[in-house]
Amino acid sequence: MRALVRDGKVELTERKTPELGEDDVLVEVKRAGICRTDVYVADGTLAVREPRVLGHEAAGVVASSHPRLPRGARVAIDPIRPSMLGVERDGAFADFVVVPASAVHRVPDDLRWEAAAMAEPVAAALGVLRAPIHKRTRGAVHGAGRIADLVVRVLEAAGFSPIRWDGGAQAPSELDWVVETRTDALSDLMRALKPGGTLVLKSRPPAPAALDVALAVSREITLVARSWGSFDDAVTWLSTGRVRVDDLVGETYPLERYEAAFSAARRSERQKIFLSMER
Repeated sequence: MRALVRDGKVELTERKTPELGEDDVLVEVKRAGICRTDVYVADGTLAVREPRVLGHEAAGVVASSHPRLPRGARVAIDPIRPSMLGVERDGAFADFVVVPASAVHRVPDDLRWEAAAMAEPVAAALGVLRAPIHKRTRGAVHGAGRIADLVVRVLEAAGFSPIRWDGGAQAPSELDWVVETRTDALSDLMRALKPGGTLVLKSRPPAPAALDVALAVSREITLVARSWGSFDDAVTWLSTGRVRVDDLVGETYPLERYEAAFSAARRSERQKIFLSMER
């Protein structure tokens, strides 16, 4: 099978199809999205044990026999069960990937592959709903990319009315809460909060971020970190249109054109770039 591997550098190589463990399934990958984490791994900014197959946002069809998952079933993959695909274990920028059966979620036939592969970022955005924030309070989402877009859409679908703050306009003030999707302005975010306000940490930078602890203490800021919400909910929200992602879907490149795909992903975080494994 073909696989995009980092081993000193990133190359498309031929590998044996991975073997199945107990209660594993083999998924034939159809689409896989490129996110910041994949770029960090490819560039060496985020260190991984090499050689490592990249990629973690993926959808495809079940290609092995399993009691609960018929061969040919259309599925999206939860990449963090039990460890992160493309970082801690071989990932989905390949013709096939092996994952635990618990990490595979059925998707409807009418959900396009690119949308199905966005179940992971939607699940990540759903994580903010587990934060101690309330619909009738004043809050904002900070950031300019598609993650900020998804967080805003999830919050609005859940009944919130967040302010979108991309960092370029005048900063809002007297906020009850703010969600960060990048860590370059944490002090500004804390100053925008009311004393006692809540800063929701959402991004996953490849290196530790500076935090003004004295500012947080003096303003009695509550810091909460949220990772993912329910993957099943993400698939449901996508398939029912409760959260729409069509305008966030960018160009799809064949796997052989991975260099062009990664270049496009580095240029902008507005739309998701995809790799197609279909020949």
